[in-house]
Amino acid sequence: MSNVKKVLLSGRLPFNIYEFDECCKLLGQLNAPVSGLRITYGELAASVPNEYGGTTAFIEFCISGEEAVSLSWITRLIQEFSRYGTVFTRKEVVDIENNEVLLKEIV
Repeated sequence: MSNVKKVLLSGRLPFNIYEFDECCKLLGQLNAPVSGLRITYGELAASVPNEYGGTTAFIEFCISGEEAVSLSWITRLIQEFSRYGTVFTRKEVVDIENNEVLLKEIV
């Protein structure tokens, strides 16, 4: 397996995902000036009742690009974001150099 992956992850995440330490670190890596992966945000996708009697806003997002990242890093991002309510509607990871699909789930 090569280092360079083409990544496309999309879905909806809670507006306050940055409040969780591990998610904050991962978001920071996506905004590094040398990273080929970027996160973009879309529209309000849903407002879901929460345990505090209010609602939590979920925002559409897309992480995409090409970068030398490990599949374990991508898997960790998916697991950590999911732990705090993120719903992925598309997960695609391709090893560019070997033209090998490493992950493909579309909901």
